[in-house]
Amino acid sequence: MLLNKITLRLRRDDEGAALVVVIGLMAVGMLLTSLIMSSSISGVGFTSSTRAGVQSQASAEAGVEVALAGIRAGSCASKSGIYASAADATPIYRAEVWSQNGGGTWTQSCPVSNTVAIKIVSGGTADALGVAGQSGNDRSNVEAIFSTTPQDTSILATGPAVYAYSSQGFAGSGTLVSADGAMANVMVKEGNVTCSGGAGMAADLVVNNGNLTLSGSCNVTGHVWVSGKLTMSGGVRVSGNISAAEIEIPNGTVGGSAWSKGKVTIGTATIAGSLVAGGNVSLSSTTIGQSVWSSADVATVWGTTINGGVTAKTISMGGGDIKGMSWATASVTHNGWYTVTGSVTTKQLNLGNGPTPRYKGSTTVSSGGVGTGPIASPAPTAPFIPAWVDFTYKESDWTGFAHTSISGACDYNAFQGAVNSFGSRPGVIDARGCSAAITISGYQQLTIQNDLAIIANSWNFGGSGSIYSASNRKLWLITPDDTADHLPTCTAPKGNFTDGGGFKISTTIDAMVYTPCQVNIGSSIQWRGQVFGGKVVVDGGSKFTFKAVGLPGVDLSTGIVDVPSTEDAVWSLESTRNLPLG
Repeated sequence: MLLNKITLRLRRDDEGAALVVVIGLMAVGMLLTSLIMSSSISGVGFTSSTRAGVQSQASAEAGVEVALAGIRAGSCASKSGIYASAADATPIYRAEVWSQNGGGTWTQSCPVSNTVAIKIVSGGTADALGVAGQSGNDRSNVEAIFSTTPQDTSILATGPAVYAYSSQGFAGSGTLVSADGAMANVMVKEGNVTCSGGAGMAADLVVNNGNLTLSGSCNVTGHVWVSGKLTMSGGVRVSGNISAAEIEIPNGTVGGSAWSKGKVTIGTATIAGSLVAGGNVSLSSTTIGQSVWSSADVATVWGTTINGGVTAKTISMGGGDIKGMSWATASVTHNGWYTVTGSVTTKQLNLGNGPTPRYKGSTTVSSGGVGTGPIASPAPTAPFIPAWVDFTYKESDWTGFAHTSISGACDYNAFQGAVNSFGSRPGVIDARGCSAAITISGYQQLTIQNDLAIIANSWNFGGSGSIYSASNRKLWLITPDDTADHLPTCTAPKGNFTDGGGFKISTTIDAMVYTPCQVNIGSSIQWRGQVFGGKVVVDGGSKFTFKAVGLPGVDLSTGIVDVPSTEDAVWSLESTRNLPLG
């Protein structure tokens, strides 16, 4: 019995010890479980935080790239320099554009011509946020700074000396010469042109769709092309070739050859080269230096001398001499005394009234026909006249120029103050807000220090005013044409450009005038540059010296408007860093 009691007590004691052991094991298990769970949660949180950091960083950097692409595409101003992702879109970003001017000041704004650096500050948000309290990487802020090197402010100098969509003419005693030997083309797109008085052009003259009348002492040094009729009188001299649909020269001189699509009537005049016509030719007391060709008939009268030959359907001679070969596919008719130094080849020879002509060359008559005869040289191709260029004012076109604007009365002092604000930089003054035409007169002198463009609605220079520069500069006086239809659109508040009253632009300045309205140059004006106008009138003893200036983004020789793209190299990455979260 005693032994059994002892054994039972020992069993009871063992049961208590086992319970303690079990409880201990359970506690250890719970502790291990807690540690494992804590470690797992911490790992999940770390993993999500790392992922969020990668996503937010990528989103912020995407914002930088979107903003930079927008600047290059020209959309910055329309977005006020802020680029943000669309709602519910990924990546999630908001980027701000900041600009630094030459003085080192940063402003939240889009870059302009005097911007030396841009800063893009972009905040990015992760698409999948961190969990388990790990939110530190949910957002990233990136700052990227880009610099630019100063851009060349030169503008392609193209185009003719004078382009007029239509013209009333060139009168008075004005002259047009070239400053550097380049041929100064005068081009009129539409309408008739009259050049009279003592006007003279050291230029090629092209009338695209109209007639041309040269009279008085309106001498042209270059070539002349006319789509319609060309009339020369009063001792006019064209030093080069002439080409027209019809030619009439009562008296005058052509230093080159002449081509006409239709008939030709020439009196006491000289053509140093050849004459080629598509219609009838009538010559009276005329001297032709070389040969004559006509698709129709040629009639000559007393006093006419042709130093070359004549090729036509019929040739009618009433006096004078043909020193080369006469070739008529139909007939040659002689009326009156005529000395024919050259030979005659024709299907039929008719001797009219009067003395028998004296032939010094051979005579061939073939009733079966004589063929076509010598072939005339083709007319030279006229210079291309481009369509009207609708030039609008866009600040981005004027690379490297500072910009300012004035409005209201806009007197001389306002302009000089605006010019002075540019310092030594080239500048553009937007004066479209001025209440009246831009006026410089009464011995006022606008002094410029660098290249300058003035954008205005109308102009009235005169009263012995002037624009002056101590060194060589370029000047643009522009009235924009904002209607994109390749036609000059001159509607209010736009008005004419008038330069008169002894106004002077110093010889150190090459000036371009562009306006869809009328350009009036007269009253002893002296300047150099170009004119591109809806209508152009040159008068009153003016002296206009051609020097190509051009317009930004436009080839005025072809009429092609080339909108330049901003290349990647313009903005160069200087630095990038992450900013602390605000």
